[in-house]
Amino acid sequence: MSTKKKLLEAASKIIITRGIGSLTLEAVANEAGVSKGGLLYHFPNKEELISGLNLYTIERFRDRIRGEMSKGKNYIEAYTEATLNDLFQTEFLGIDASVLAASANHAAVLEKWNEECTRFTEEVLKEGIPFELGLSLRLACDGLWYSKMFGMGQLKEEEQRRIIAYILQQIKEVQ
Repeated sequence: MSTKKKLLEAASKIIITRGIGSLTLEAVANEAGVSKGGLLYHFPNKEELISGLNLYTIERFRDRIRGEMSKGKNYIEAYTEATLNDLFQTEFLGIDASVLAASANHAAVLEKWNEECTRFTEEVLKEGIPFELGLSLRLACDGLWYSKMFGMGQLKEEEQRRIIAYILQQIKEVQ
């Protein structure tokens, strides 16, 4: 594993296990087993670390979508499968940690997530999916992530999959 990825994983782990308030450069370096100088080589400050965490997470999520599409799924099916895979993954580099870090007054990083929302809408419309159904699916996926992030109203994995399957069925019926 590259040093950069170790640092990102360490930052994510700290956010998930100890909370965003515990995210310091020193804590990340210690968690990753890297010197503070090694961390500063990759991320000169906390803002760059948080930005890097979010950019890495976005790219990884896009890779998961592309991987699902390479199996013959359309964009919306690939997006939902990537969402479910992220929700139920056991590694720390998930969307929840990235968004939590960005939400702590990092507007520029949150803008990257806004760009992803716009990208989603563009892809859905390209596939001829009604805006309302596509947006319903994205908001359901977002809600599942936020539920996991904040530990509120969490559903069992099977219940989450049923909700997503229901919306996907509605989409298939109108196509």
